[in-house]
Formats: sequence, C-alpha cells, structure tokens
Amino acid sequence: MRIKSVLTLIIPLCILALGAGSASAHVTGASWEKPDGANTLDIGYDPVSVTAGNYENFNFKLRTTATSEPVPFAQVWVRIITNKNTVLATGLFDQPIGPTTLLYQFEVPGNYTLEASFRDADGNDISTGSFPFTVAPAGSSSEKFLLFAGIFITGIALGAGGLYVFFRGRRAIAS
Repeated sequence: MRIKSVLTLIIPLCILALGAGSASAHVTGASWEKPDGANTLDIGYDPVSVTAGNYENFNFKLRTTATSEPVPFAQVWVRIITNKNTVLATGLFDQPIGPTTLLYQFEVPGNYTLEASFRDADGNDISTGSFPFTVAPAGSSSEKFLLFAGIFITGIALGAGGLYVFFRGRRAIAS
C-alpha cells in the first residue's frame, strides 16, 4: 500500500521534471522590446534559445510606451534577413482572439534580423523596428544542458523514492 502511495507521488514529479525543459518561454517573459515614438514593439519568442531545425514561435504585440496599453493595428509585415538575403517576407493580420503569431523553422544557424512593421487598415506604418538575433546550431549546449538537467533531476527523484521505499520496507520487516 505504501509503495503505491510513493509511486503516485514520484511518477507525476518525474513527468513534471522532464516537461520543464519544454515549458513555454512566454511564461518566463522572453521577448524583444523596442520603443518607437509613443509605442513599444513587443515580440515574444518561444523557445528562449532559437535553434536551427526547431520551430520558433513569434508573437507580435504593439503597446503604448507610457501605459503599456495595447495599440490597435490591422497587420504586421515581417521580414527575416541574414547576410543581406531575405529568408522570409510575409504579412500577418491582427487576430481578434489570441496573439498574432508566426511559426518559422530556421534551417541554417547564424546571425539574423527580424524586421517588423505594424500597420493600420490602410497600410500606413504605425511603428517599425528591427531585432538582431543569433540562431544556434542544432544540438547546441543549451539544449544538451536542459536534457541532462531533466535526466539528473529525474534520477534524483527516482533514487530518493527508491531509498524511501527500501528503508520503509526494512523497518516494516524489522518490526
């Protein structure tokens, strides 16, 4: 009966420990912010480390610099460039429900720039900005660290649970 209780506690903890590496970066507030006049461009990204071969999620927001209130926009034009070559140019309509989102997979590691132009319904610029960033090679050290940290935490949890069960069992036999 006690083993079942311990396993009921240990298994969810192990699942949570392994899932921690894939938690959304927006929970931690990973974003690029750039003031442009009275407005601030706010581009959230997920995961925190942009890595070649992985899908990256970008969320586009525009807010006032003074009060952080949302600024309405109709669309945002996005351009991603590297070495003066455009790898993506697209327009995104502001979504009535949820964030205005772009999902993109970078094939090649290197230095990139994301340019965003928030526009009104007539296509006039409201605010613009560019955000340089680096795409890490696949299997970078940060990914390996998260993997090994998850395995390490899981090992500790399983080891502690096993020791608890072992010593509880020895006491029950000795009694």
